[in-house]
Amino acid sequence: MKPSLPSTNTPRAGKACMTHAGLPAAATGRAAGEFSYEAFGLRFASEIEVPELSPGDGASPSHVSVGYGSVPESLPGAYRFGARFQARPGELLFRIPGVAAYWVREGKRIVIDREPSAPEDDVRVFLLSSALAALIHQRGLLPVHASAVDGNGEAILFTGTSGQGKSTIAAQLSRARGLSLMCDDMSVLSLDGKGGPVLHPAFPQLKLWRDALDHLGDNPRDYPALRRNLEKHSVMTPERFGTRPLPVKHIVDLGFNNTGAVTLTPLGGAGKIDLLINRTYRKRYLLGLGGRKNHFRVCAAAASGITATALSRPWGWHAVEEALDLLTRRCLQ
Repeated sequence: MKPSLPSTNTPRAGKACMTHAGLPAAATGRAAGEFSYEAFGLRFASEIEVPELSPGDGASPSHVSVGYGSVPESLPGAYRFGARFQARPGELLFRIPGVAAYWVREGKRIVIDREPSAPEDDVRVFLLSSALAALIHQRGLLPVHASAVDGNGEAILFTGTSGQGKSTIAAQLSRARGLSLMCDDMSVLSLDGKGGPVLHPAFPQLKLWRDALDHLGDNPRDYPALRRNLEKHSVMTPERFGTRPLPVKHIVDLGFNNTGAVTLTPLGGAGKIDLLINRTYRKRYLLGLGGRKNHFRVCAAAASGITATALSRPWGWHAVEEALDLLTRRCLQ
C-alpha cells in the first residue's frame, strides 16, 4: 500500500518522475532540461542522466521525482538495519560512503545527496538498485531478486542468491536461444485484474562478471565496469530487450551441487510462496517501511498463478549448456 507521512525535511525540488499503471496519479508535470525514461512500467523525468534506462516519450505527466538535493541526517523513530540504512513507513534513507545519500519517500520521490568526488557511474548503481527497490516496495509492488526472459509471450524468472548465475543464464538464453531479456537482477511483479502475476520490463542492461563474459566469448574490456575496481561489467542489450508487460509463467530457483548432475525439482504451493518471500529483493526494507501483510498477500497470489522449480547444477561452465537444454525442454515448450 502507498503510505503517506509528513516529510521530515523539504528537499530541493526534484527533477524526475515515475508512474505505474493502476496507481493514483499526483502529476507534477515535467520541466525543461529533464531526461525522459521508462522502466518497470514507470515513467521517469530525470534531472540526472541515466543512460541505462530506456527513453520515454517525455509527454506524459510523471508521479515520482528523482533528482539531487539535501537529505535529512536521520529519520526519527526509524527502524535501523546496519550502519547505513534506516526506514519508517513511507520513507527510507541510506548512505553509501564516498558515493551519496539516498532518500526515498512515499513511492513518489528519490532525492540524492551526492558526494562531490563521487563518480556518476557509482551514483547510478545505487539509484538503479537499492533506491529503486525501496520505491517499488513503497508502491506495493513485488521486487524479486531475479533475471527474466520472454519465453514465447510469457515471462520466465531465474531467482537465486548472489552468484548463482541468474544473469548468465538469462544472457545465454537471450544470445544462444533468441529470447528477449526482460529484467536483470531485479524483476518487478504486480497483480492483474484477476490476481495473476505480471512482469514489468526493467531496462536493457545485463550485469556480468568477467568470467561470464569470457565464457560468452566477449572481451571484458569492451564493457565498462559497474564500479571502480569491480570485475562486474555493464552490458547493454537494447536489440534483445522485451518492452511489453508479460504474464509470469514459471520461476526457476538456481543453485549448485556437488553430485555432478543437473536436476529440476518441482516446488509445490507452500514452496512457491516461500520462494517468492525469500527471494524478495531488499526484503529487509519491509521491517521499517511496513507493508508486510501486503507483501505476503502479493506473494501468495503470485505463487498461485505460476509453476516453479529448483534447478541444481554442478559448479563450472561445463554444466551450463546441459542446464539450458533441460530448461528449454521443461520450461520453454
